Amino acid sequence: DSVITQAQLWQRLLEQPRSAERSISHERPAMRRGSGLFRWFTTVFLFAGLFAAFWLIPEEVQLAQVSPTRIAPGVPALIEAVERLETGDTVVLAIEVSPAYAAEMQQVAAPILAHLNSRGVAALIVSSLPEGVGLGYGLPSLPETRSVVGDGYLAGGASGIAAFLAGSEAVDADHVLVLGSEPQRVTWWLEQNALRGAGARPISVGLSASAGPLLAPYLESGRVGGWVTGLSQALAYR
Repeated sequence: DSVITQAQLWQRLLEQPRSAERSISHERPAMRRGSGLFRWFTTVFLFAGLFAAFWLIPEEVQLAQVSPTRIAPGVPALIEAVERLETGDTVVLAIEVSPAYAAEMQQVAAPILAHLNSRGVAALIVSSLPEGVGLGYGLPSLPETRSVVGDGYLAGGASGIAAFLAGSEAVDADHVLVLGSEPQRVTWWLEQNALRGAGARPISVGLSASAGPLLAPYLESGRVGGWVTGLSQALAYR
């Protein structure tokens, strides 16, 4: 009987179509409960740490972690130069900024202009760029402005800047602040001011991040009374 039974079983197997699919059980190993809880607590801890770093810790404390002179060596001298200004003093604001850098330079200039504003100074806005004066009047925290001959546009590049520095408006100014994204034009201001010798005005600069490295020799020459380069140094100024 057992032989007959086995023969019938083999016959049924052979008669079954080859394409018939057999059900296969795919069972996932059960996840340990402790492992799942550990992952959940780790995720919550990381998000809590990020929230504390960016929202709960005051900006002043974050910046205090790093010495401002390490990331912004020109900031202390610029702050000191602005602090020497008194109410009623005049500052020449030379805006040598192209439209492509306007957004960045607004952020760079904001803390410096706010500081100037707190000192009660007046500003003369000039530029060797046709669009520079208009961009200057759009800067945030702008101090009180005074009119300039020719609406502030200095035609002629370096010669136009030299003529302005020799004029009564610049001679009577107490400080010159050049805000620039164009290295060549910032260089004109530094060189033409230095050529005036004893008549040179105290001068400082605020630069875009790309212009800073190109002007490093001028900044470190000792003829510039402080500088800010890029957004990170602008934060250090604050």
